[in-house]
Amino acid sequence: MSKKFLPHAQFFKIFLLLILALLLSGCGLRNLATGKIAPPTVEFQGITVYPPESQYWPLTAKLRLHNPNPEPLRLKGYDYGVAIEGTDLVQGESLDSITLPAEGDNLVEIPILLKMNAVPKALKALLLKDRLKYDLSGGFRLASVLGGLRVPFHFQGEITRQEGLERFRDFLQPNT
Repeated sequence: MSKKFLPHAQFFKIFLLLILALLLSGCGLRNLATGKIAPPTVEFQGITVYPPESQYWPLTAKLRLHNPNPEPLRLKGYDYGVAIEGTDLVQGESLDSITLPAEGDNLVEIPILLKMNAVPKALKALLLKDRLKYDLSGGFRLASVLGGLRVPFHFQGEITRQEGLERFRDFLQPNT
C-alpha cells in the first residue's frame, strides 16, 4: 500500500519545490512593485554612424543606464526598434548581460545594423524634410528566474537636414 502513495508523495514534494521557486523568483518582482527596488533609468546619449558595409549600414546608439539601488542590478538583454518619420527601419535584440553598479551608471552601446534596402527610405526622408523625426524604443530585461521583467525606454527627437547630412557626409561622397 505504501508504494501506491509514493508517487503522490513525490509529486507533492516536487509541487512544493516549484511553489517555493516561484515565490523566491517573485521576490524581485514584489520588491520592484513595492518600491524596494527601483527600475533603472535610461538616457539617450547619441548615435554614431560607421562606414557602410555590403549588406548593412552599422550604427551604434549610446544609452546611459543609471541604477538608483544600493545593490548592483543585472540586466539580461534588451530589444530595440528605430523609426524615422513613422517608418520602422530596423528592429533587433540581444541576450548580452549587463551589470549596473550599485547607485551607478553604465554606458551601453547598442549595435544597430540598418539593412541597405532601408537606407533609401532614410535618405529620402532626410533630403525631403527640413526636420526629420526619429524614434528609438525598446526595453531592457531585468534578470530573474522567470525570464526577466522588461523595463521599457522610448526616445523621440528631431534632427535637421543639415545635421543629418553632416553625420552621413563622409559616406555619401562619390569615390574618386
